[in-house]
Amino acid sequence: MRDAATGDDLPDLIEWSKFSGAAWLKDGSGFYYSRYNKLEEGQAYQGVNYNQKLYFHRLNTPQADDALVYERPDHKEWGFGAEVSRDGRYLILQVWEGIDVRNRIFYQDLQAEAGVVELLSELEAAYHFVGNDGPAFYFRTNLDAPRGRLIAIDTTRPGKTNWQALIPQTEDVLESVVMVHDEFVALYMRHVHHQIKRFDLRGSYTGEIALPAFSISRLIWLELGGVLAMANPG
Repeated sequence: MRDAATGDDLPDLIEWSKFSGAAWLKDGSGFYYSRYNKLEEGQAYQGVNYNQKLYFHRLNTPQADDALVYERPDHKEWGFGAEVSRDGRYLILQVWEGIDVRNRIFYQDLQAEAGVVELLSELEAAYHFVGNDGPAFYFRTNLDAPRGRLIAIDTTRPGKTNWQALIPQTEDVLESVVMVHDEFVALYMRHVHHQIKRFDLRGSYTGEIALPAFSISRLIWLELGGVLAMANPG
């Protein structure tokens, strides 16, 4: 790791991490990441990756002190992708299995110091965490919608009968959704080119962002959320 302000390399060293990103706490004091156990001597490049575990690493501490956050020895093929919600309250776990595009969603309330909750425990569809408004979680999913839709799940009443469909499936493919302050910005593929549409938190259409060409690069899309956030502070 490197200090972006000074350009100096930090002493922190993370090993045996694979298929993982870094989910930082909002105060920058540390991050969540996934790793496997160190292979036995002579098994490098020969052993099979099973039993991935989720850890928390605090900056300027040795990896040996990292705290084990979650593991599932009863499901050795499960892997964990971590994300901290923008408000800093929730740790979201995307639980994946091999190359299956479907996934499970678990979460932990970091303020309550509670255990991990299995919000979506069935492997039946793909779910992508978009954001939250307190206990209301928003997901882009292909459940009953192969071209994608946006749903809201109240974690205090998580049963399917209480789910809300905010942005329904259309004839166009919903490729991605980002949450910027009090609205959703959705990227659609329509007739081989992209469209960007805006919706309020109730799912009502509020307009389209015109594009200068027939497509938008992935890099531009990844930066869009940050650009809109700076353009609409608060």
